Amino acid sequence: MCNKGAAVLCAGSLEPGDGALGYIHDRTCNRTMDTLNRITSSSQQFGGRPCVRGMRIRVTDVLDLLDAGLSREAILAEMPDLEADDISACIRFARHRVVHPVLTG
Repeated sequence: MCNKGAAVLCAGSLEPGDGALGYIHDRTCNRTMDTLNRITSSSQQFGGRPCVRGMRIRVTDVLDLLDAGLSREAILAEMPDLEADDISACIRFARHRVVHPVLTG
């Protein structure tokens, strides 16, 4: 169950097998859900590693280009299938994978 208002990764918030990895509820809930729904995973593609909209572009590919100092504009020129919101989705996805709470029990 999702806890709207908190920054929480809602695993299982989407239908099983739909390829999406879940989404985040936070103060910008609607925009964030739309953005993070761009990140998908399939066991048939890159061993299940997170990709952008089912394409063969991994989240780590985009993050590596940002880390190398490329601007968003340069990345979009390098990867014409990407959209500006895809880059934002990759950043948000990585951020929430690092900061989401882990419940132990």
